Amino acid sequence: MPTGTCGGCGTAPSTGSPGPIRRSCAARTGADATSLDGILVNLSVWECLEALREFTFRSVHLDVLRRRREWFEPFGDVYAANWWIPAGHVPTLAEAGERLDLLRREGPSPAAFTFRDPFPAA
Repeated sequence: MPTGTCGGCGTAPSTGSPGPIRRSCAARTGADATSLDGILVNLSVWECLEALREFTFRSVHLDVLRRRREWFEPFGDVYAANWWIPAGHVPTLAEAGERLDLLRREGPSPAAFTFRDPFPAA
């Protein structure tokens, strides 16, 4: 299963798109995104990369993604990471941060990749 983290997008996969399995939620509010040190984090688990890509780039989510610069300061060149997880695993925000850091340091790999440079599930 792929999972992704995005520092610039607050829209969660609650639009009825096929594929989402789990998303991070703020404990008190039930919101779909969590703020850490002034950074909005959206962490979700999807059945497959294709479903996540479809939601991200071919749904109403794209309209919000295009307008992100109206609401957020630039985050840098790498702000999202995808990686495969075993069934039943619940990724943490710390794990997401580690994967994002890995992607920034070493570029795409099976451990952390982008939509542009995906890796197959192991």
